[in-house]
Amino acid sequence: SFDEHKVEEILQAMRADSSNAEAQRRGCEALFQACGSCVSAVKENQVLALKLGGVELVLKAMKTHSNTAEVQQWCCAALRSLCYYNTDMCSSIGQQGGIQLIFSAMKSFPHNASVQQYGIAALRSLACENNNNIAIGTEGGIELIIDSMRRYPNAEAVLIQCCVALGNLAYRLDSIRVAIG
Repeated sequence: SFDEHKVEEILQAMRADSSNAEAQRRGCEALFQACGSCVSAVKENQVLALKLGGVELVLKAMKTHSNTAEVQQWCCAALRSLCYYNTDMCSSIGQQGGIQLIFSAMKSFPHNASVQQYGIAALRSLACENNNNIAIGTEGGIELIIDSMRRYPNAEAVLIQCCVALGNLAYRLDSIRVAIG
């Protein structure tokens, strides 16, 4: 159910301890859960997180803790949940450089299946907005996704995200379908 105070508390904790990687990991994991598709108040939590600067906090954590795989994993997971079926949130994340930060996380941790899985899950959701779809499709996202498929041929969770992401990319634009092949 919707608990306005829970989202506020998560974001306050992230703001208060932005230099602490573990605090950022926990905050992003909590946002992932609060805005995830299994929560009955997804939309309300997403709107509140957007209003209270949740996107900015997650992106700041990605920049500040770019060398910490677990922070990158949970930041990608949080971005995925924040933009799940929410085009306003997708636009905001794309406009603030979220796609490039996800690309960076995936490139920095190519041998971490969880970073790959959640990075691709975030790209999958972001691709449902046209400008993001174009950016992901033309700025190296397809190659990153295919690289993950090759690197993790037996990791079902990674492969599922890859297939859905490629499908979302191909569904929107003919030029992306051609690029995917």
